[in-house]
Amino acid sequence: MITCSIGIMAYNEEANIGRLLEALALQKTSICLIKEIIVVASGCTDNTVNIVNEFCQKDKRIMLLIQETRKGKASAINLFLKHAAGEVVVFESADTIPERDVLEKLVAPFVDQQVGMTGCQIVPVNSEDTILGFYIHLFWKIHHRIGMIEFKTGEVTGMRNVIPEIPEDILTDETYLTSIILQKKDAAGNGYKLIYVPDAIVKNRGPETFHDFLTYRVRQVVAYYQLKIMLPQGYYIPKTMDKMLVFRCLLEEMTLNPKRLCLTFISVLLEVMTRVLAWIDWHVWKKNPFVWERVASTKRL
Repeated sequence: MITCSIGIMAYNEEANIGRLLEALALQKTSICLIKEIIVVASGCTDNTVNIVNEFCQKDKRIMLLIQETRKGKASAINLFLKHAAGEVVVFESADTIPERDVLEKLVAPFVDQQVGMTGCQIVPVNSEDTILGFYIHLFWKIHHRIGMIEFKTGEVTGMRNVIPEIPEDILTDETYLTSIILQKKDAAGNGYKLIYVPDAIVKNRGPETFHDFLTYRVRQVVAYYQLKIMLPQGYYIPKTMDKMLVFRCLLEEMTLNPKRLCLTFISVLLEVMTRVLAWIDWHVWKKNPFVWERVASTKRL
C-alpha cells in the first residue's frame, strides 16, 4: 500500500466542496491508502468552513485547516505540505470532481521509486455550443494530446512527498513543482520520472464569461514569465507553450465542419489575445496576482 495525503486549497468553494469531499471519500482504492484529506480554507467568507466541518464529523480522514487571512494559493499549499504525512501528496483543485478511481490511478505509478509526479486528464463539463465552451473543450483536448507525447499536469496532481514548501508568491504551483521534481534524485541517485495518466479522468468547468476567461487564462500565461525569472537554470517549460506542438495538435483536432472551423479560428484568436495581454501585464504593468481573483463561473459544476 502507498499512503496518500490529499490537499484541497479552498477559497469560497461552498458550491462544490461538499460534492468533492463526497467523491474523494468514495474513491475505490487497493494500492492507494488515503491517509488524510486536508482542506485549507483560506480567508473564506461563505459556507465552506461549515460544510467541511460537517464532513469532518462523518469521516475522520478529513481535516480542516483555517487561514483567517487569504494569502494566496501557494501559502495554502505550504500549510498543507506542513501537515501532509503520506508518501504521496495529491493536490486537488476545489472546483473539480474526480471519477471514482482517479486516486488509485494517480498513486499506483509511485510503486516505481523513480516516479516523482503524475497528472490526470481534465474533461470539462461546459457546453461546446458557445464560443468559450468550444475554446475550453479544444484547450483541454490539445492538453491531452500533448500529455500523450510529454508529461503535463493541472487541476489534480500526484507528487512524491519530497518538497517541503514553495515560494508564497508563485503563480503556477504545478509547473513550479514539476521544475523542482525534475531537479531532485531518488534514493538511488536517479532523476525522477513524470507520468501522465490519461484514464484518470477529472471533471471541471471552464470560465463562462469573457471577464472570467481573461482573468483565468492571462494569469496562467503570466505565471510562465514569472518562472523564467525564478528558475533561470531549472525552468521547466510546459509543452503547452510550444507553439509548433500546439499547432500540430490543433490541426489533429480540426474538422471540415464549417461551424467548428469558425469556432476554432475564434479560439485561436482568443489564445493569441491572452498571450499578448499576459506579456503586457508582466513586462509593462509588472503584475504578479499571486492572490488570485476568484473565477466565479468555474464554481458551478
